[in-house]
Amino acid sequence: MASPTRTTTATDEPTSRSPMVSRDSESSSTTSPTTTKPATTPPAEDPKGTWKTKLKAHLPTVAEMRKTVKLSIALLIGIIVNMDNTARQAIGTGSLFAFITVVFYFPARPFGVELEAIVYGTTGALLGAAWSTLGMFLANLARDPTDKIPIQTTSSTVLAVFLFVGTFVVNYIRMYFPKANFGCVFACIILTITLTNASAIGGFQPTIMYMILIPIAVGTAIALAVTIILWPEDTITTFLNVLSLTLNDYNTFFKSQSESFTSLLETTSSTLPELHSSMLRNVLLLIDCKRTVQREILYTHLSAKDCSNITRLVKEMRNPLHGIGFSLLKKNQGLTVLDEEQEKEAFTYVVTDQERQAFKGALTELTPLYTEMADLCYDLLDKTIKRFAQFGNSPRSLTSTIFWPFVRINLFKKRQKPTRGDSDLENNQDPEEEFKYTMDRLQALISSIETSSTPGMVAFLETIHSQEKDPRYDLLYILFCYQMNLKTHCTKVIALAEESIRLAHDRHTRRLWLPSITLKKWFRTCEVDPQVGGDDINATTTGEGLIRTSTRPDALDPDNMAASNDADHYLNTSKKKRYSKLLHKQRKRFLPRDPDVYPPATRSQHFFFALYRFKNWCVSINTFFAFKTAVAVVILSIPAFRIEDAAWFAEWRGQWAQISLVLWLFPMAGLFYSSMLLRLIGTIIGGVLGIVIWEISRGNPYGISVLCFVCFLFLQYSFFYGPMYAKPISILVTVTLALVIVYEYQYVQDGVPNHDEVYLVAGKRVLLVIIGLLAASILNMIPSQVTGRVELRRRLANTITQIGRLYSLLASSYMVSKDESPTDNQRKQFRKLTLEVQRQLADERTLLMNARFEPPLRGTFPSNEYTTLLQSVENMADLVESMVYAAKSIDPEWRTHISTILMSERKDYLSSIMVALKLTAGSLSSKMTYPPFLITPADARHRFSHLVEKKLRIQRRDLNVETLPSFAAYGVYLLASVSFVTELEVALKTVTEMVGVDDPLEWKELNR
Repeated sequence: MASPTRTTTATDEPTSRSPMVSRDSESSSTTSPTTTKPATTPPAEDPKGTWKTKLKAHLPTVAEMRKTVKLSIALLIGIIVNMDNTARQAIGTGSLFAFITVVFYFPARPFGVELEAIVYGTTGALLGAAWSTLGMFLANLARDPTDKIPIQTTSSTVLAVFLFVGTFVVNYIRMYFPKANFGCVFACIILTITLTNASAIGGFQPTIMYMILIPIAVGTAIALAVTIILWPEDTITTFLNVLSLTLNDYNTFFKSQSESFTSLLETTSSTLPELHSSMLRNVLLLIDCKRTVQREILYTHLSAKDCSNITRLVKEMRNPLHGIGFSLLKKNQGLTVLDEEQEKEAFTYVVTDQERQAFKGALTELTPLYTEMADLCYDLLDKTIKRFAQFGNSPRSLTSTIFWPFVRINLFKKRQKPTRGDSDLENNQDPEEEFKYTMDRLQALISSIETSSTPGMVAFLETIHSQEKDPRYDLLYILFCYQMNLKTHCTKVIALAEESIRLAHDRHTRRLWLPSITLKKWFRTCEVDPQVGGDDINATTTGEGLIRTSTRPDALDPDNMAASNDADHYLNTSKKKRYSKLLHKQRKRFLPRDPDVYPPATRSQHFFFALYRFKNWCVSINTFFAFKTAVAVVILSIPAFRIEDAAWFAEWRGQWAQISLVLWLFPMAGLFYSSMLLRLIGTIIGGVLGIVIWEISRGNPYGISVLCFVCFLFLQYSFFYGPMYAKPISILVTVTLALVIVYEYQYVQDGVPNHDEVYLVAGKRVLLVIIGLLAASILNMIPSQVTGRVELRRRLANTITQIGRLYSLLASSYMVSKDESPTDNQRKQFRKLTLEVQRQLADERTLLMNARFEPPLRGTFPSNEYTTLLQSVENMADLVESMVYAAKSIDPEWRTHISTILMSERKDYLSSIMVALKLTAGSLSSKMTYPPFLITPADARHRFSHLVEKKLRIQRRDLNVETLPSFAAYGVYLLASVSFVTELEVALKTVTEMVGVDDPLEWKELNR
């Protein structure tokens, strides 16, 4: 197969945990790899065109500029609204919040995502306004009507209480519902500004609420209008763009790995961490796109159910592709001459040169079949990508972008006519018939790939038998691994192609599709966000079971229990019926046992147990964090409630210190310190840039608008496509320069006497930010910081425990005799559990990155050890999926026969792995040292593999059409199992280096 040329551009990100924390991209083309052509000699490089090529490579693409310009125009409108006197008078004195609302809503996303953010933000703003109105009304009732001074002790106390309660609730919601982040931000702004200003206003004045609600409404209208009118994007097109990008990456990966495997020359292969990142690069984003489609009202060809089916098929392609890359990795290890220890670690035995030559001979005979299947599969997936692209909007070219808002000018649908040199069959062939012919041909090759063994495979088997008394078949398993994964990948591609045919037949026209997701599932948070809170408990040592209630570790708190699975044994007979329904509901959540007490049985015990749970809730990290934030906001608001300080507090707009505190305070120390430094830099740069713009324009609104728009272009482009540290800096620069310019412009336009100069306005802004940062820093250290490295350690321990559960489910469902086959629902829940583990691993990698920013006060952070451990855990998660994928392909009768052999030895082997997993998780979580004597998983693997190979001796008759598929799948299972144990051994050694070993020799030396 020739190397593909792929044209890809960025794609619009459909959703994210926070609309301001991830790099968005946009795909303006759905082109896919081109058809394969004979290799040609590249033309000589033109020296005159070198600088043009380099310049073009560094210039942004049309898609990148389109998104940058779109957001910059929205921000420019927000600035103009504050510059125009008519608009400013209509909006009110808080017109600056219209610009801030545009920044928060981020109107460069698909309409459905933007509408969802607006719904959350508007709901939060209205609820905050309602709570503030109630607080102002009650504070006015508490005032002494005979006292002409509005600032009174009683009214200030009521306002402070409402401010505390409202801030506490808002921040608690932010911890548990990241989707409601901006709604909570608006609620916080309204609470802070209205309740502090209400203390100095006599009587009940609800009009103060309009000072903020009207600008927020205007900003919302600007964001919504720009999203709809200016180069609008829909979620289906975004989904199809991400789908095209994902499948193109899959196809390119498949092509390169297949060519390398069938080559007898020395090739490079991806490591297991590289395989992990390659397979998950766009899958999680595709799943988020699918969920966004499910939440939106659609007018398109495809329904949300269609997108779910497509996403399911794409996810199913991940395991065989990982297996193809894994087989190439093992092939390179097998054909490379290593020392004895390394070969035993990779294959449990030493590979001989005769076995290597026999392997090459068998591979040479199979190469034509493998190559033809790979070529057809690559071509079929390439055509399928193009067929799916037809269901979305046409890609915008440079011409259609410039001539907006007219109809898109699509230059990509011109069909290429066959060349004159083609045969009559090719000239007259219909594309649909050609597509189906490719499917049929690939299906025929799949049917013939395991009909019988090749002479080379038989010779390979005889070579293995002649070399060793107890032959090992790991090199043969490598052939099985590639062959089975190639067959499965081709099958998945055919299923995806059939889905495209079905959609082309059933989805002729656009129609209206209502959301296919319930409100409960919409609001339910199903990810662990590393930015919003920590674990309350040591989740690993609490005896969690196999049933999970949520991905968030807080939901795994053992103190959430009210009874255990054995509670019936502790209830008397008269009360069993009364508690039967309660216990039935509780068993659905899995309530682990508490070694301290039996479950509550009487009413008094239930009452005190409820108090115990309430106490634990009060001291939990998320609750205590919300409490600290509310206290700090009230403390910073004290000047607004004092007669002596209310005037300068209003003049300095001291509420910005409170808002900065709430927005920038995070429970995690590493994230807090890194974001604090970056945002302080952004605030300073924004203040300086605001001064420069004002001095250049000298207050001219047209000059200000032009200069701001130019700055917005550079800032938003750096936010989208710059490094990660540029994102918070660009946001803070944008907000700060707008604050400085708008405040100074309004001072001049309103003729405020003795108003602050632009330098003083910028200085006050930076000073308020520093005050908020100092308050947040002090607050973050009371009573102690939630360090990201501790959180990372606990979450890694929890993830290792979940991998142990996955492995136990695998062993109990597939490798133990007399066990029922898994049901469809069990398979579905298993897939969901593995996906949640992958999401947790992605969050743990973010925690690892943030932990590096924490100051090494007690000692240096062992970054290398945690990096190695995280990679091993990621590899174990992938290998468990590979083992399940291989084991379910084994014939049930064949699997039962295997499981009955060496039952006691098998249990010992599985027990050693489970103990190692549990011990590794427990030691990592509780810092418990390892015992001095331990049977390592590698030792258990060597013993059990040796016994299995003695019992399961492969004969030539085993390579027939009946037994070859099952035997190949079992070989893949054993091959993945060997690598799983190797990764577990690496994790065990890494944790041992961090926690140590309970060595008796040390005790003897100390007590000599």
